[in-house]
Amino acid sequence: MAKLKLPKIKDKWMDDIRTLPKVEVTWTDATIFDGWRRADDIDRAGIDVITLGWFLPPTKTEIKLGYSVTDDGKINELFIIPRAWVKKVRVLR
Repeated sequence: MAKLKLPKIKDKWMDDIRTLPKVEVTWTDATIFDGWRRADDIDRAGIDVITLGWFLPPTKTEIKLGYSVTDDGKINELFIIPRAWVKKVRVLR
C-alpha cells in the first residue's frame, strides 16, 4: 500500500479552527450482507465513500474530520475513519 499523503496543519490551528484544511477523503467502508450466501456469490466487501470536512490532526491509526465548526473553536459531528481504510485525502480550495 502506498504511503498516504496528508495535508499540513498550522501549528496554531486551535487559535482559529477555520484555518484547518477543508478536505475530501476517499475511503472504503465496511459492508454487511444479510442472509446466507455462498462465498462465490459475494461481489466484494466494502463500498467506496467520499466524505467532506475540516481535517483535524491525525493519529497513526485514524483520520479525523469535523463536519461543523463554530467561530469560537468548537467542533461538532466529529467523524473518525481508520487510516487503513483511507485511499486518498484531497485538499479543497
